[in-house]
Amino acid sequence: IRAVRRGLSLRLVLILAGLSLVVSACGSSTPEPPKYPAPSFASELPLTFDAQRIEVRSVDWTNGGADSDFPVSPIDAVRSWAQDRLHVKGHENVLRLVIFRATGLRVDMPYRADGKPVSGNKTVEEEEIVVNATLEIVAPDGGTIHSASASVSEARNLAHGASRDDRQQACYELLRDVMAKFDQEMEAQIRDIFGPYLLSR
Repeated sequence: IRAVRRGLSLRLVLILAGLSLVVSACGSSTPEPPKYPAPSFASELPLTFDAQRIEVRSVDWTNGGADSDFPVSPIDAVRSWAQDRLHVKGHENVLRLVIFRATGLRVDMPYRADGKPVSGNKTVEEEEIVVNATLEIVAPDGGTIHSASASVSEARNLAHGASRDDRQQACYELLRDVMAKFDQEMEAQIRDIFGPYLLSR
């Protein structure tokens, strides 16, 4: 009987030890941070141009130090937009997208409890995105045949000291909204300006 009791006690100790290890492992695991894709426009009808190739260029600029808040950088979002929406079908000409600015800005703004800005300890952080780009049809001799531009900016307030996950989620939603506006504005300009060089209608 004593041997049986010892065996049962040993089994109980081993079971409790195993459960302790499982609980410890579960408690120490860190959840994976959410992954954010670039805003997609693949479901939109492609804009097809009379050109043989596409160039995407960017102009150097000084950002506001907030691009790291965005899980997808604004400039990568514009490049992804170009890949989704711009198509070519021709034997000459170049379709050139020049990105003059695509960046995030962060500004600390003091606010009172009633929401009016004043100097004081209570602050919110304003995240802003600025996107400015021009699309050109360039002839073989280097001359610009047509060009269309779009400039979009939008800001959103975040509570001071917001967690990294909350900040990234808010910044991603802001980026998605800005890119939707950029897409609408650029498409409207293209359809108004490019005439027969826009093959899709």
